[in-house]
Amino acid sequence: MGAAARVRRSAAACLVALVAVVTGCTDAAPGRGDPSYLVVGYRDAAQRLAALDPLEAGDQLADWARLGLAASLGMSRDQVVDALYDTTPVRDPGFTDLVDQPVGPGRGLFDGETLHVLVEEGDPHESRTTGLVLDQYRADAGADPARVRLHHYRVDTGHQRVELRPDPPAATADVRRDHGWREARVDQPEGLAGFLADTDHLARLETRGGEVWAGGWRWEDAPAARITPDDVAVLQRGYDRTTGPLPGFSLDPVPPAGVDDIRAAVPDLAPDLLAAIGSGNWAGTGHASADDLAGAVEQQLLQPGGPADGLPQDRTQLWALRSALTGGPLFSQARYDGGLAGTEVGMTLFYTDLTAKLWVTGVGDGVPSPEVPGFVPDPDAPTPPDLCPRRPRQERGRLWYGQNDAAFAFSDTGVDIGAQATRLFSRSNGADGTEVEPSYGFARGLRFWDRHYLEVADYEPQYHRLEQLMRWSGALEWLTAKSTARLPMSPSGTTDPSFADWYARHTELRERAPLALVAPPSAQGEAVLAVPSKTTADCDLLSISGGVSLADGLARAGETPSGTAALPAGARRADPVDPATVRVDAATGAQHFDRVVRGGDGRVGERFTFDRAQEQDATSVRITGGPRESVPFADAPLHTPGGEREFRTEVRADGPNLVFDTEFQHASFASTWVRDVPVSGAPHRQVDITVLPGQLGLLERAAGYVRQDPVNGLANAPEHVQHYTAGDGEVVYRIGDAWVAVHTGHPSSRVLATREVVTPAGVVQVSLVLPRRLTGEDVGSLRPVDEGVAPAAEIPGRIPVGAAVYQADPASVVGAEPPGAVPAPIPADARVRFVVARPTREPGPAPSLPPRPEWVLSDGTRFPGGPADGRADPRFDPRTGAWTGVRADPAGGRYGGRLGSTLRGPGGWVVLLTVCSEEEQQSAPPSTTTAAPQEEVCR
Repeated sequence: MGAAARVRRSAAACLVALVAVVTGCTDAAPGRGDPSYLVVGYRDAAQRLAALDPLEAGDQLADWARLGLAASLGMSRDQVVDALYDTTPVRDPGFTDLVDQPVGPGRGLFDGETLHVLVEEGDPHESRTTGLVLDQYRADAGADPARVRLHHYRVDTGHQRVELRPDPPAATADVRRDHGWREARVDQPEGLAGFLADTDHLARLETRGGEVWAGGWRWEDAPAARITPDDVAVLQRGYDRTTGPLPGFSLDPVPPAGVDDIRAAVPDLAPDLLAAIGSGNWAGTGHASADDLAGAVEQQLLQPGGPADGLPQDRTQLWALRSALTGGPLFSQARYDGGLAGTEVGMTLFYTDLTAKLWVTGVGDGVPSPEVPGFVPDPDAPTPPDLCPRRPRQERGRLWYGQNDAAFAFSDTGVDIGAQATRLFSRSNGADGTEVEPSYGFARGLRFWDRHYLEVADYEPQYHRLEQLMRWSGALEWLTAKSTARLPMSPSGTTDPSFADWYARHTELRERAPLALVAPPSAQGEAVLAVPSKTTADCDLLSISGGVSLADGLARAGETPSGTAALPAGARRADPVDPATVRVDAATGAQHFDRVVRGGDGRVGERFTFDRAQEQDATSVRITGGPRESVPFADAPLHTPGGEREFRTEVRADGPNLVFDTEFQHASFASTWVRDVPVSGAPHRQVDITVLPGQLGLLERAAGYVRQDPVNGLANAPEHVQHYTAGDGEVVYRIGDAWVAVHTGHPSSRVLATREVVTPAGVVQVSLVLPRRLTGEDVGSLRPVDEGVAPAAEIPGRIPVGAAVYQADPASVVGAEPPGAVPAPIPADARVRFVVARPTREPGPAPSLPPRPEWVLSDGTRFPGGPADGRADPRFDPRTGAWTGVRADPAGGRYGGRLGSTLRGPGGWVVLLTVCSEEEQQSAPPSTTTAAPQEEVCR
């Protein structure tokens, strides 16, 4: 275990007691004579850490340190959004692929002039951490910043704060030099050999005139996993080929070609059973069919040691036999692409591919647990029941290592490589031969590995070597495709004739268990059997196959340029952007673009859409992505209506304060306040972070209340505001800021997330739902943006796309039950008063914040939550009662039913409709489609 991991784990262990003072983990307070350090307090955010595992808790504190630094630097709202628009101030594993949640001790923050680099005190790899942050910034922005300033941070769990001490700003070139940067000309044999001997890590390859230069790092504390001139030659030959596949490796799953293959792979199987498999004649075998035999094999796997009945005792042979009998692969066959057979490059790819499959299932003698904190083999990490696949299946799938496009930035003169060049991809079997996102249980270990690749590589240096091979392959793909220059060629680079020989010779490898090698007649190369995990009761068994694809980013992109250059400088990232989707409005600050994630094999593609909208007092960023079978949140799946997932962040700036409101699937997740705290006479600046949990957190508490008291748990909950019956036995409760339905079947309201609760009367569902009614509190929290009066038929054209629409029911009052949940349809020619508004969220009184705004009505009545300018009469009175949603019906020209959207619609808008009275209808002008003074229409 690396010392960096030890530091993070020991600090995170102190976070288990989140409120109590943990003196054993706290050093003395900083010296009062140093006026330059920053204190970021998180006492009012600490409750969020309890929902995270220790590693994530440590990463969350690093994120908050960066937020506090942004506030202390006085960065404008635009600068904060540019720097952080694709991340989140409050972490959760359920949002991992939608937003960037960095791991490890390093963080970068660009303030428009200086790149601030945050490094944890005691980081044993400080130079590496600093260098990776610098490299990723250059890959994103296309150039180094002019200046860099290091900030060393220390987590003080006893006082619930993070202390940051800055170094003086320095020129970027000086910082690179001081942390091990090297450059050399590499298109000559001695230059290439010298560069490889003097560096551990490639970060840039470029042409300067007719010369080829490389830049990289020498880190004295880095594990030895160097690339040799032979390795470079092997890769360059592979990319110089004009035909055939690019360099890569795969363990291809192969079904049996006949009984001879089964005999070779499962030598302990009784001859009569083998003959029956081949002939289909099961007489005298004790089994009625191949399916019957497969059932016996499965029973032997689940309960080893029982009567064998001619079956092997070896579980690996049993697993191979079961797979073959049920139509799956019998063995995996090594395939080397791009001339990698018999080379050190090919052997590293074989080893890293094979051990990943072994270790995530807890097989082998090199499993990196507990040496890598947080790594838990899948059989030792039971899947929460709610996250098991809805339709249990024998899940098969594949993992493979591929190029991380977010780390590669190509130009006409070179390639810059960011923090992590290698990604671990995974897919699962779907219907009709398709592939789908794997279930939570299938991919849990793989996702951890992908996000903590560096820690695994510190444990097994062959994964550092894989990372360097990925870097060199991306650089050489660019060089061979974009330049006539070449690096010097060494001998062929061949090594052992087989992986078995290489494996036996490399005694330094972490994994030393015997290989499950077999030689079926149909195999066209080295073949291995999949080794099953231990038997567990977790959802179902699983099987994994896969490979390693080296860099092919240019081949996959073809001649299509990335649209990144079309974005404003602050919004650029190295991730590929589809240029056809880029829309930027310089006048309003609005941005729209799609990022494209491509799998290393070219078969997988996913889009993430980014929408940035800017208003006078807030900037919002909406990120949408494709569906997932289950999105884990607090050990329960979050349902994704329509399949699309959405994460939305709204950023506001109040003087030196920053406010972040975050939502998932249109339900509030958390509100984060970063506030400058005046500290009179203190030697430091202080910024405090407050996190207010949203509706998603309230769902968890609501499920607990129902579990304790199925009948009255929610009605008696401290957060209970009101409730109403929606039909079919469904009762909808307002619990704090959340609407929660309790039901036994399909709820009448749209569900965002559901928890099953076992009660004496049976299992009931407790769901976070979109309301059919709003309370006066809901209405009072709205801030009008636009308003007016128009015929009902014209209202759809005045409603922002995706807005949540509610119609007033004059017969009801707040808290009372209306006669019907759905209002009568509105005639198309009826005049309707409308208010387009945005919800606001307030954390409560705070001395450093401006007072809460109010609505001021014409009669002098005041309501909190209205426009800050205090203008009179917004033409909507919150006292009119409860609200029910409606849905536009263009064909009939009428409104009816309810709109299935949330208080905060997908676009962040709420529209309130009030039908003008008969008297107002008669006195109204013939046609008015724009807002008019209140004395003219619909008084």
